[in-house]
Amino acid sequence: MTSRKHANGDNAQNCATNAQRSAPEFLALSHSDVAVLAETFLLLGDQSRLKILLQCMRGSIAVGDIAETLDLSQFLVSHHLRLLRGARLVRG
Repeated sequence: MTSRKHANGDNAQNCATNAQRSAPEFLALSHSDVAVLAETFLLLGDQSRLKILLQCMRGSIAVGDIAETLDLSQFLVSHHLRLLRGARLVRG
């Protein structure tokens, strides 16, 4: 039982060491890079947009087909696609 606790303690220490090693990589991101990432995650935080993006990853698909598959209006799908294109996550 003692060796397990000791092993877990070593794992925690290793995680801290690994985090310190990756810290310079994180710090290498500029403020604008962090802002772009945050905006992208916000954009993908919407379930409809995420579902649309997943549909688009399968290949070219018409707006009407996306709307029918996801039970959304074509207007709403077009709106979401405009936002995704603006973030350069999909192409027309």
